[in-house]
Amino acid sequence: MKKIVVIIILVFIFIGIYSFSKGTNLASKEADLGSKELRILSWNIQNFGKSKMANDSVMVFISGIMSSYDIVAVQEVSVSEFGSQAVAKLDDLLDRSGASWDYVISNPTSGSGSERYAYLFRKDRVKLVSHSLEVTLASVVDREPYIGKFLVDGVDEYILGNVHLVPKDKNPSLEVKELGSLGGKYKDKKFILMGDFNLSESDRSFDGMKVWCNVGFRGERTSLKMKEGGEWLNEEYDNFFISKKVKVGSSGVVHFYKKFVRLNDARKVSDHCPIFIFIKR
Repeated sequence: MKKIVVIIILVFIFIGIYSFSKGTNLASKEADLGSKELRILSWNIQNFGKSKMANDSVMVFISGIMSSYDIVAVQEVSVSEFGSQAVAKLDDLLDRSGASWDYVISNPTSGSGSERYAYLFRKDRVKLVSHSLEVTLASVVDREPYIGKFLVDGVDEYILGNVHLVPKDKNPSLEVKELGSLGGKYKDKKFILMGDFNLSESDRSFDGMKVWCNVGFRGERTSLKMKEGGEWLNEEYDNFFISKKVKVGSSGVVHFYKKFVRLNDARKVSDHCPIFIFIKR
């Protein structure tokens, strides 16, 4: 009789352990499904080249922010050899974060104020299919967008546009109107245009893009002021414009400057905050 009781007890213990194990696995699977969101960061890293590459603490700080994302779009990479070297160093730091990363850098943009763009991406999630400057806009946009086509998790293809428009005193609204023409090529694709527009999305020049795009966010200031005193944030310059084929989970601004006591120290990293978007898949 005692043996039967012991066997029954052991059976119930086994069932309990098995049930707990199933629940744990289910929770793990749900977490994995949540992590399948595509996480994209865009950042104008002011004058990204020799001086920042030489500052190890700044480079480590930048890579620490980037490491939480799957794809990172960078604007304002120097056209000198140091711009390419700075991106390569960033890639090396990201490789040490626990995942394997890769990167690609554009040719110099064709107009005045020439710069390069870059994409950095996690190789375990993302494969680069193609990349090139958008030559159709080279005559009307000084720093024409850098288009990257990516295959995510071996299944979904996304096309990203990386852009940095002319400064506010050079009337970026004229270039914004030209960007509206991208709808002819990309409105029916999973397309995301991102970067520093030097203009708020509320400007009427964006109306053409809004016909086929959703805006990442509204009323979010992303640039930093030049001098100390009061609120450090300045203008609503950086944003995402997302074709209606893309399902957005969340988006926002990374307020990295809050890690610093002095504005000048924050500006050694950049004069812009990075922005992010999570894509549902």
